[in-house]
Amino acid sequence: MQHQHFLTIDSKSCIKCGLCIKDCVINNLHMGKDSAVAIKNTCLACGHCVAICPQNAVSLSDFEDSPLPVLPSSAFTGSDLVQLIRQRRSIRQFQNRKVPQELLKQLLTAGQYTPTASNSQNVSYLVIRENIASYEQPALSTLRRLKRIQSIFSHSWDNFSIDEHFLFKKAPLVMIIKSPDLVNASLAAASIELTANAFGLGVLYSGFFSLALKHSRKLQKKLLLSSRNEAVLALAVGYPAVKYKRTAQKEHPVVSYD
Repeated sequence: MQHQHFLTIDSKSCIKCGLCIKDCVINNLHMGKDSAVAIKNTCLACGHCVAICPQNAVSLSDFEDSPLPVLPSSAFTGSDLVQLIRQRRSIRQFQNRKVPQELLKQLLTAGQYTPTASNSQNVSYLVIRENIASYEQPALSTLRRLKRIQSIFSHSWDNFSIDEHFLFKKAPLVMIIKSPDLVNASLAAASIELTANAFGLGVLYSGFFSLALKHSRKLQKKLLLSSRNEAVLALAVGYPAVKYKRTAQKEHPVVSYD
């Protein structure tokens, strides 16, 4: 987390219901004489207490966005969400059409509000629109070198033709997601992809870019990685130039019950 946030409880508004105390992840709240009281005014800043208070008596400082009212569950259709997940495809053909800034903000908001372990919020984003080639070309050089080496031992790469747009497929926008925690980065990427699909955009996870990055000091320096172990995911984003008519079939998951 970039900033320190301070917890405040308005004793005049608090009705001593205890909901915030019961829901506090780190047991940082107790009931005082007039209201709930924070043991320490700094915490995880997870916002559970802010979200659960019926009187809006709890606040956290130094956030740019104000809390929004939660929509009733009836406003969401679970079946529609499952259908969206079923019909999403990895897009490798994009229209020559820019992604509006308003939609980009929605994607970043989806990543921003994705949970992170211990509410670390340690996910950052690099949005590339004008200089995509400056990232793609050094990665392609590395991939071609890797392909020559791999071809000596295996034919698994023979089906790949590494052209000038192999990694990002001429997408108008590339999002680089960075985090010291792979799970946090992956969760943010998943939220962004589903949000993109909901707005009619398509996404490609460029796994080959992440592979090239591991073997390219030039790219590591360009991305200002703090560690070689820092997780980096690359999403190519744009309007699909192809329409799929039906969902693809998947094997049933292996599930155990106890």
